[in-house]
Amino acid sequence: MPYFISGVTADHQNLIARTPAQFKSMNDIDVKTRHRVMAIDPAGHTVTVRDLQTGHEYLEGYTRLLISTGAEAFVPPSRARSWRACSLFAGSPTPCE
Repeated sequence: MPYFISGVTADHQNLIARTPAQFKSMNDIDVKTRHRVMAIDPAGHTVTVRDLQTGHEYLEGYTRLLISTGAEAFVPPSRARSWRACSLFAGSPTPCE
């Protein structure tokens, strides 16, 4: 993130260590973006998955499960919110109002 903020790179894509396709080809790991796990069945080694683009739900089996929850920025109440240079790290820089 410091490289993007400081201007060393203007393209945030340069900061991604691996693409989902690279994870698959290099490590046989399926990376699911824009999906939400609705339920986990540890005994059955399955998860119920919802595709957030289509709304389709399905069962997916797993051997090992890594959960990455994502995040949303939290901006606490502060006088800094009125600063013109105040930006959030998530997505494109947006001035704090």
